[in-house]
Amino acid sequence: MPRKVLLIFLVASMGCPGFAEESQPAVSPLLQPSPTMIPISREEKARIYSQFKKKLAEEEREFERQEKTRRRELVKSQNERRKEWREREKKARREFFESHTSGPERRHYVQDFVKRKKEFDATEKREWVEFKQRQSEERKAFRLSRQERNRRVNESLDKNIKPEI
Repeated sequence: MPRKVLLIFLVASMGCPGFAEESQPAVSPLLQPSPTMIPISREEKARIYSQFKKKLAEEEREFERQEKTRRRELVKSQNERRKEWREREKKARREFFESHTSGPERRHYVQDFVKRKKEFDATEKREWVEFKQRQSEERKAFRLSRQERNRRVNESLDKNIKPEI
């Protein structure tokens, strides 16, 4: 026998009383039927599939709730930032108009204000578009994972094996 195999055999036989004895057959844990491999009846299949569908529906509701919460948080934060921006601009505009009474200076200020407002609106719109894209990707990944789980459960049930739900 090669040394490595002999060493492994000796170590294994020392750690396991009765390993070398012929009276105790060694049963591999891989060959033992697990609880999930036990054949199941048609009624049990229907019950398992019903539970699985209920769990999927609960996950869908939870996912939608999280989406709605994230959307509300985005809208709330944008509204707060918009309100703060308007207040800052209003204060700055009043101060500027009090110190600059001539028309051309005010005209330039108003033109700059319009540019700043467009930039601010564009930033908010970009943020919203990114949010919608991220939400769409998450929903797509969620649906793909649900389809894969559904496929695995159906395969297990078709083979009369209790699936991991």
